[in-house]
Amino acid sequence: MVILFVLLPVFTFVGPQNYYGKLFKSFSYIEVFVLLVCLLGYLLFFAFKAYKTSFSATVLNTKTNVAAYFSARKYALLLLIVYVLMVVSAFLASDRQRAFLGTDFRPDGVLMHSAFLALFVFASALKKNEYKKFIVGLYVVSFILVSLVMVQQYYGIIGASPVAPTPKWAKPLMNFYDSIGIRVGHFYKGTTGTFYNLNHMGYYSCMCAMICTGVFLKSKGNLAKVFSLLLCAYAYWVVTINNTFGCYIAVFAAIVSFFAVAFFRFKSCRIKAALPIAVFLAVTLVVSVSPTLSGESVVEKNFSVFTKDVKKVATSNEDEDTGEAGSGRWKAWLATIDMIKEKPFFGFGPDNLKEEYTEREVKVDRAHNEILERAVSTGIPSAIFYAGAMIVALLSGFRKNKLMDKDSCALPALLASCAYIVSALFGVFLFYTACHFFVLLPMSAEEDNII
Repeated sequence: MVILFVLLPVFTFVGPQNYYGKLFKSFSYIEVFVLLVCLLGYLLFFAFKAYKTSFSATVLNTKTNVAAYFSARKYALLLLIVYVLMVVSAFLASDRQRAFLGTDFRPDGVLMHSAFLALFVFASALKKNEYKKFIVGLYVVSFILVSLVMVQQYYGIIGASPVAPTPKWAKPLMNFYDSIGIRVGHFYKGTTGTFYNLNHMGYYSCMCAMICTGVFLKSKGNLAKVFSLLLCAYAYWVVTINNTFGCYIAVFAAIVSFFAVAFFRFKSCRIKAALPIAVFLAVTLVVSVSPTLSGESVVEKNFSVFTKDVKKVATSNEDEDTGEAGSGRWKAWLATIDMIKEKPFFGFGPDNLKEEYTEREVKVDRAHNEILERAVSTGIPSAIFYAGAMIVALLSGFRKNKLMDKDSCALPALLASCAYIVSALFGVFLFYTACHFFVLLPMSAEEDNII
């Protein structure tokens, strides 16, 4: 099941243009159904084992295992509390069906979170490092495949919205795509890869970029180091040209965070930890001077817009222009804070925000900040527990003494989780991107798994 979700972005090669509406919904519900059935089988397996032992022994083993599990992953208990509060909020929501099942476009209700709970359990059950290494390898391979689609969109080899001039050597490839009818219309507009939106591709890419970074930091041997560092350069380039500035920031923040940790705790790898920063800055420089059809590089445009948005917010004007700062996020955040004041304890319920945002003339139906989204959907207590879980997960992960051990697979997963958490401050919780977080977060624990 973990492998299924790791390879999820690759599945959309079969026809992403149909990955909307009914198929978009049915595909996600198939995932939920399979995960919940497997979770049921998982529970039945343990029930069968319990049946063969005495009741007292079963209770004792259960207490021991559960205590050991939450002791190794204290953030898991906080996430469980978040899930319980979400269920309560769904019962109190004005549209309970939507709160439990989600919408046709994004089925991110309680049912999907139940599936994520199952996915979290399955990922926690990966006991052997060989399994974890295999999952990490699958992420790298699937990222390369999906990113190659985005790179072709960037150069206009496929799609109708090129950013950079199409290389001459790619003309035959364009003709081939035309001949089989997939060059235009098969994939979504912009640098989306196999996702519906370029931001969604950015969320996925920033996690994979940090997995590649973790692979480099754990690499041994000169050849492996050179290859993995080149892989990092490619991943940073993909994140940069994707044009999702929040994810660009997230990758840089994750790289710098690990360097700070390594500087004080893993002194033997200070230089190695500094190399990803140097490569990231070098890639940024290359992209900033690379030609584009608009004449303005992706980097130049993002930093220019960011500077203007900061000035707009700093002036504290309440005009429409200021509200559009951050691609409309500033206006959404202000509206979200007002909504939180209305229902501070249990929120409006999962996926019950569209009408509220419409009344406030906000174009989006999500807060584009997962903490605010939790607060407005399921209440302030839920948001506090969710934020606490993220902080505890990162702090406990970076404090591991065995993080740099050669047999540990925790580092790539931890760095990817770090990047996702930072990107979540500017993004939305989506079933086909957040699922990777619930695979990687439990893999970041270095202890032997209990389940």
